Amino acid sequence: MAKIATKIPQLDNQLNGGIEQGSLTCVWAKPGLDGTPFVYQIANSASKTQKVFYIVNSKSPDSVKQDMKSYGFSPKINFIDAYSALVGAKTDSSLLIANPKDPEEILNDCTTIVKKIKNPLIILDSLSTLIDLTEQENA
Repeated sequence: MAKIATKIPQLDNQLNGGIEQGSLTCVWAKPGLDGTPFVYQIANSASKTQKVFYIVNSKSPDSVKQDMKSYGFSPKINFIDAYSALVGAKTDSSLLIANPKDPEEILNDCTTIVKKIKNPLIILDSLSTLIDLTEQENA
């Protein structure tokens, strides 16, 4: 199976050359460390050779774009907005998750992308936010 190089040498080494296409890979950082720049670098590297979909549920897509630029990245990414509905904000995003507290909706959107696009990279930022939202919904 083909690998997607992250361009982060230690991470590529741990993943035996990169993220395996068609796999589910969880990248996390220890509490207190910000793992987001790693995700930005992965998205930036992958966007040069394939379609990247970035599901953002902890801040606005525009905020993520600005953060990426501040790290020197300018990837071509399709943002899926799972944030605006949480905070009641208007969005101009064409890819929107209406109920970000519903993991089934997110899974269905991802399944649709995988069926339509060959070998997409789908990033969920952040899994911990999704877990928190799901726990709140089920409490």
